[in-house]
Amino acid sequence: GLSDTGRLDKGRSDIGMGLRYRLLLPLARVVLFIEKFWPPLAPVVGVALLFVAVALLDLLPHLPQWLHGMALVAFAGALALALRWAWENRPRVSRAAARHRLEQDSGFEHRPLEALDDQLLVGIDDRLARRMWRRHRERMAARIAGLRLGAPSPGVARHDPKALRAPLLLVLALGAAAGWGDMGDRLLRAV
Repeated sequence: GLSDTGRLDKGRSDIGMGLRYRLLLPLARVVLFIEKFWPPLAPVVGVALLFVAVALLDLLPHLPQWLHGMALVAFAGALALALRWAWENRPRVSRAAARHRLEQDSGFEHRPLEALDDQLLVGIDDRLARRMWRRHRERMAARIAGLRLGAPSPGVARHDPKALRAPLLLVLALGAAAGWGDMGDRLLRAV
């Protein structure tokens, strides 16, 4: 942005926009990251929960030792592949996307946060233009007083149209019920 004297201000243009904006902008990036990272992370969570469910049902110790070992290797391999896929598909959230999320959650129209990041390019030497520009930025800053950020909405159902999470959670609940008294021992025996 520009100061009254026409010089470019040092630093980013959101410095004068208040503590609330400076705190909410990185949080908006985290919210967007959570929403976008859920689909690649879901297989990791699924493999881990399936292992915990099988361990709580105490199925692995009843297998022959070689089959128990192969089952552990299969779980470890599936987890490694899922982790690799999640890492390779991790999202990147830009500052502009976070700003847009704040504007959407706050119900703002005409993108006032983007307007606050704009710079005066024409009329830099014109005192009237600089004053009008400053007044415009002050109006935009006043509009963002009600800045809000909603909770993450990862859209689990949208990314799991076949509802594969339901049987997995059911087996996990059965395992938790079956191993209620000795969950720790069952998990150790499975490993």
